[in-house]
Amino acid sequence: MQPWNRYVRLGHRIALSSLTIAIGATSSLAQDDIEDSLDRDYSAELPRFEAVEPKDAIGTFEVLDGFTVDQVAAEPLVTDPIALAFDEQGRMFVVEMRGYSEQYEENAGLIARLEDTDGDGHFDKRSVYVDNLAWPTAVTCYDGGIFVGVPPDILYCKDTTGDGVADHQEVVYTGFSLKNVQGLMNTLKWGLDNRIYGATSTSGADVKPGNDPAALPLSLRGRDFKIEPKSRKLSPISGGGQHGMSMDPWGRRFVSSNSDHIQQVMFDDHYLARNPYLAAPGSRKSIASDGAAATVYRISPVEPWRIVRTRLRVKGIVPGVVEGGGTPAGYFTGATGVTIYRGNAWPEAYYGNAFIGDAGSQLVHRKTINEDNILLVADRADENTEFLRSTDTWFRPVQYANAPDGTLYVMDMYREIIEHPLSLPPLIKKHLDLTSGHDRGRIYRVLPDGFKQPALPRLHEADSATRVATLDHDNGWHRETAARLIYEQQNPDAVAPARKLVTSGHRPEGRIRALYALDGLGALTSADVLPALKDASPKVREHALRLSEAFLNDDPALLDAVLALQSDATPQVQYQLAFSLGAATDSKRNAALAQMLVTHLDEPWIQLAAKSSLYIGADEALQHVLADAGFRAHEKAPALVQELAKYAGATGSKETLAAAVAKLDGLTGEDAKLAQAAVRGIIDGMQLGGQGPLAPEVLAQSTLAQGLLKDMLASARVTAQKADAKPADRIAAIKNLSFAPAEESIPLLGEILATPGSSDVQIAAIKAVGSYSADRGAETLISHFNSYSPTVRAQAVETLFSRKSWTGLTVAAIESDQLSAKALDSNRVHFLLNHPDGAIKEKATALLGSRKPTARDEVVEKYRPALTMAGDVEKGRALFIEQCSKCHQLEGKGFAVGPDLASIGARGAEAILLNVLDPNREINPAYVNYTIETKDWETYSGIIASETATSVTVRRANGEEDTLLRVNIESSESAELSLMPEGLEEAISPEAMSHLIAYLLSLSS
Repeated sequence: MQPWNRYVRLGHRIALSSLTIAIGATSSLAQDDIEDSLDRDYSAELPRFEAVEPKDAIGTFEVLDGFTVDQVAAEPLVTDPIALAFDEQGRMFVVEMRGYSEQYEENAGLIARLEDTDGDGHFDKRSVYVDNLAWPTAVTCYDGGIFVGVPPDILYCKDTTGDGVADHQEVVYTGFSLKNVQGLMNTLKWGLDNRIYGATSTSGADVKPGNDPAALPLSLRGRDFKIEPKSRKLSPISGGGQHGMSMDPWGRRFVSSNSDHIQQVMFDDHYLARNPYLAAPGSRKSIASDGAAATVYRISPVEPWRIVRTRLRVKGIVPGVVEGGGTPAGYFTGATGVTIYRGNAWPEAYYGNAFIGDAGSQLVHRKTINEDNILLVADRADENTEFLRSTDTWFRPVQYANAPDGTLYVMDMYREIIEHPLSLPPLIKKHLDLTSGHDRGRIYRVLPDGFKQPALPRLHEADSATRVATLDHDNGWHRETAARLIYEQQNPDAVAPARKLVTSGHRPEGRIRALYALDGLGALTSADVLPALKDASPKVREHALRLSEAFLNDDPALLDAVLALQSDATPQVQYQLAFSLGAATDSKRNAALAQMLVTHLDEPWIQLAAKSSLYIGADEALQHVLADAGFRAHEKAPALVQELAKYAGATGSKETLAAAVAKLDGLTGEDAKLAQAAVRGIIDGMQLGGQGPLAPEVLAQSTLAQGLLKDMLASARVTAQKADAKPADRIAAIKNLSFAPAEESIPLLGEILATPGSSDVQIAAIKAVGSYSADRGAETLISHFNSYSPTVRAQAVETLFSRKSWTGLTVAAIESDQLSAKALDSNRVHFLLNHPDGAIKEKATALLGSRKPTARDEVVEKYRPALTMAGDVEKGRALFIEQCSKCHQLEGKGFAVGPDLASIGARGAEAILLNVLDPNREINPAYVNYTIETKDWETYSGIIASETATSVTVRRANGEEDTLLRVNIESSESAELSLMPEGLEEAISPEAMSHLIAYLLSLSS
């Protein structure tokens, strides 16, 4: 055993003792034996841990057996490292974010270039390549210079004189938001397709070229980006993680977001963008088998400030999320830097593993990736321990890098505190120094036992043939760097050896790189792609499919080879095939996509991919699936038929739709229900595509379709009015009524609304009324408004505000007392008081001006007596169901729209009071309310649940969701108000508030 390993074990025992004491201190966090208040001096409870000097730092680490930790750079050679990139000579460009987190205006950040002059693996020479940067976040090498992320900008910087200082600097793009220092644009990486990929992060962006300030901005909210470095063209891509983005050897991307430590990006936005009528799910999916905020095993003592803050949050004395059931540590709180190991120095079993840091717990966590399905699974690799962890509370692993020597580098920002300033209450923050450590920093590498230092890379001196050969290297850094150099220099001498490598490469990674090298050189042909489609490796076949897309309409043999992959046994190949077929125009692709939809009815990702390819050809695909007897009997057949019919209706011509409808006459008996689904879908689609008036003419091509529509509406009229019918049957009938003309349906729906009965039935009727644009619909909703239950009233308000043309009618109804102003929540009031129509705004101000958002302190003080009342738990439970369950779920009741309230009781009565009465005091960005207006003059309000290239999903009360097609969105804006409205005091008294508090407190006990 090496001496420092013995020291590690001793340090480990000491740290575990400290941790036991610290965790033990949290067991009584919610007790009243500690007198906490906003006026108390907490300095005695906030001792500080001393920094460990670089020479002693190695002794603080515990690492998995078979590995050692090696320090390759430390202060003063490097400070605050948060990202790095190696150039082709092995020189290391390091992002030093010295201004974190409160020194933005000091421009203290910089990019340092470090060199290992003697080749021993340790860096010994430093030059400042770029300085005077505020919050630099990312770097990648290109063409002798570097791209640098410095929100709001992306810069390109280059040393043209050879003195080690970048004398050329240009702003390539600008517009990345600075809202949150922990949510800034970050992580620039070179991709397989010769593009630079970047993470937008949670602050979002409205990006413009740096040389064209008048250009229209590109919104990147919820999405990431990639840049073609020669043309500087930026394109949006799927993603949206917080900090850290990595690609595995096959180009799949992984991100992390705060507590959600590993997520897979499931698709490329450009595929979904082909079908603007496809409403897709969010692209990021959590894949950790042990949960997003998984348990972590730290050996460092818990920081005293963290313990005190958690206790104060639990008691409700200070605001903030109570995590981990009220314990300050032991779970992911700041996941960062997810990185897939692609080196060659470690044992083969580690290749492809994921490494994620928790900077708040001083550790590096490891996951193995299970590839059995399209949605991967990440499993904990090290039971009851971590791959790497430290006893030093200043150790802050924030990012990682695959290195030229085949090891994994760990960037240690080395700070006493790494926390968002706004998350620290002033009574704690005043005793801390958030800049402590700004002059420190370390970079480590993890070495396997028996490691031998390789020579420094010399790829800058290599000829084209050598660089092409390096594409087949067993170290991912060498493959990537060689690919970048080939793309940069565009030397025709690289074409012949790359073409040979496509079939002769020893590694599938090399054969894939060769294909993309040819593509980047403009030399790829269908003859290169054809053998790759038959490669023994499914990964090569998958990428060959992507690259085949450019040739599918010119080479029939290639199209046949692509179609042959329908029988491929690998799910990922099938998934890519469903996307790639969308590039073909031959009608064979429609039959193939239809067959894939039928074969993979239970695989949602292949369903999504195939549907993205059916912007054209949906009418033919519909005919193909309806011809399959086995499919027609499947329980999922009606839904798929209706969706394909919708795409066909939205995109097909009158002639092609008529041909598809004519085929419906062959459906009889049990299959007639599929014809009904097709009719619904075609009408929906034609309305969506602006062809609604042509629907009767199209449906006239089928006697069955005409008869079905007539019978469907006749049956709907009867069932919808039957008070003794099952609510589910009435709701289905009401939905069908929306296919009838407004003059027929609205009076009937009004009769349903005028008759007391099931709330669900009335809500369905309100939605059906909302499907029509006629003013008569608004008048019908308003005329019965005062008879609605609270739940039904909420839906009526939602519907009345869903159309621009109805806003004036709604305000007039408030003025005439037909509609109570108390039915409008604070977000609706804000909308009216700031309405762009001057007349509506003026009238709303007169009616609702007293409800302008104001400081809520007066309301909170009025309700403070509720804190000392003896509340009734059962009455509180009933009140929760009545008033809160539309947006919150507890004990199996309600809807999970807003934050989880399961642990809110642990925060104390006052915290509950503040959250209920002053919801905008502290807003989680995930629950900010947005108002989206469509080109159909409809308005939707709620939180943004997810975004893709084609759609935005809005979630609101009662768990209701609307997925809006981007092609139909006119505008989107947020007033930075919480989804939770102000004004609940108008619905409940202080006594009722005491009951609600008693109920929520009972949950924690």
